[in-house]
Amino acid sequence: MQVITALLVEEVRKHETGGVDLLGLFEDIYLDEVPVKLESISLYVDLALSAEDKGVAHTVEFVLVTPAGKPASESTKIRFTVPTHAEFPRDSAQLDLVLFEQTLETFGTYHVEIRKDDRVLRRVPLHVSAKTEFGAVAGAQSQFEQPV
Repeated sequence: MQVITALLVEEVRKHETGGVDLLGLFEDIYLDEVPVKLESISLYVDLALSAEDKGVAHTVEFVLVTPAGKPASESTKIRFTVPTHAEFPRDSAQLDLVLFEQTLETFGTYHVEIRKDDRVLRRVPLHVSAKTEFGAVAGAQSQFEQPV
């Protein structure tokens, strides 16, 4: 099992046809001050499945990790069984989940770690910055901007 995509989102809307709309994709939060407790953080995860992943139970763990590399809270464990290939011929499965009551103690880059069997499958960044009148930290530069 591997993570194809993992995104922080405001909302996931599922369609009867199996498609999804991901609303409010983000990786940055601007706050007046810390610490602050967020009611929730929502994630959308697309998992690649191999033949060995089907017909067996899995536990995938999600934990918010501080800029210092320590868990910010207890992990959230999702337990599920992927049906056999005959019942579920697709090679991917999607999860959408919510991590409730997450405390951000400091400014900096947090990560939501996705783990399975003591192995980190993906680290999803969450940049927590001080709010200014323009919404961003003074002097901050996008990874897409080139210095002049």
